[in-house]
Amino acid sequence: MRQSERNKIESCVQWIAARIDSLERPPESLTEAPDSRLQVVLGRAGFGRRTDRSLAAVRAAFEAAGIRTYPDLSDPIVTRDERIYFFREPIPGLTRPGALFETEHLLEGFLVANFDRLEALRGLRLRSRQYRFPGSQRIIDLLCEDRATRYLVGVELKHGPADRGLPAQMIDYMVELERLSKKEGRPGFRGVVVTGQPDSRLKRLLDGAAAEQGFRIDWLVYRASMTLHAPDVPNDPQGDVRNVGVVSAETINSD
Repeated sequence: MRQSERNKIESCVQWIAARIDSLERPPESLTEAPDSRLQVVLGRAGFGRRTDRSLAAVRAAFEAAGIRTYPDLSDPIVTRDERIYFFREPIPGLTRPGALFETEHLLEGFLVANFDRLEALRGLRLRSRQYRFPGSQRIIDLLCEDRATRYLVGVELKHGPADRGLPAQMIDYMVELERLSKKEGRPGFRGVVVTGQPDSRLKRLLDGAAAEQGFRIDWLVYRASMTLHAPDVPNDPQGDVRNVGVVSAETINSD
């Protein structure tokens, strides 16, 4: 590698390092970490194209400087338009991009198609998709009913990391759910957030805002996986979703 190439890569690393070191505390989630499109990073490092060589060179330089990336630059599915997040200390619980849906529409479609087979949603009846609250412009992804309690349950989906506006967005939805619940004479209501990545800081903010208003909002994180098997293996009597295209949801701890 020529000295001019090394200098450009080093300049790129210093640019990212300065952004990380300017933070008041290490990022606890992707929403707190500095980020940039891969094509921007490669350009600042002196590479015009995304190649195995350019990725390996940039990745090695970041690694030498103690900088981690999400996704890992060695991941073959990383594209030029991929948003890359940078941090030094590990962020626990991150799901690799290959286990996430590319859009909320795809995530929603999968959940709806397999609604009764997902343990985390068991006991709910799906009433509507993309539900617009009466007299409002607000639309929640899924409106459900708890079969046992008759509570209304609003489900908001984020196929990747949650955005910083999620707590305020969910409180607005909860106000609408409360109004609709009273109109329908129901005993109560609750909210559910499903995201592709955990975010302990946003969850604390959401929990605090919900507690202040007397609302209950559960936060779940999903991961998609696939299992392949020979065609002579008997199907699960409950349906193939348990083995192929599995989506699991687990509650994120507040601490």
